[in-house]
Amino acid sequence: MKHKKAIEIKDPQLRKIRNNLRLLWVSVVNSRVGDYLDEQGDLLALDKMNSFDLDQYKKINRENEKLKSILNRSICLCPVCQRSDRDMVFNPVTKVWFCVRCYELNREYYKHTKDKKFYP
Repeated sequence: MKHKKAIEIKDPQLRKIRNNLRLLWVSVVNSRVGDYLDEQGDLLALDKMNSFDLDQYKKINRENEKLKSILNRSICLCPVCQRSDRDMVFNPVTKVWFCVRCYELNREYYKHTKDKKFYP
């Protein structure tokens, strides 16, 4: 998307469905992140880590960070307040979804700086 986009849902039933779907997605991602952390812990538990184990550790770490980055950039979770039950606004400059409240707070802050282009 090239422009600021707000997704606001007024209907309480649709909000509930949206929130439950977001929570489901977040819980699946967090479960996978937990699995990655367990795998890393198993590798760290070895007395001496050889180069293969180190490569595995780095690969798991990259996958873990990639998954967390996808979640933080998704519409499911505000990267500032970590809330998933609010209406969201897409920031085309940072390519990230923020809840309306955090977006407005950031916009007010950046309005008084030289970097006001970050929050159109």
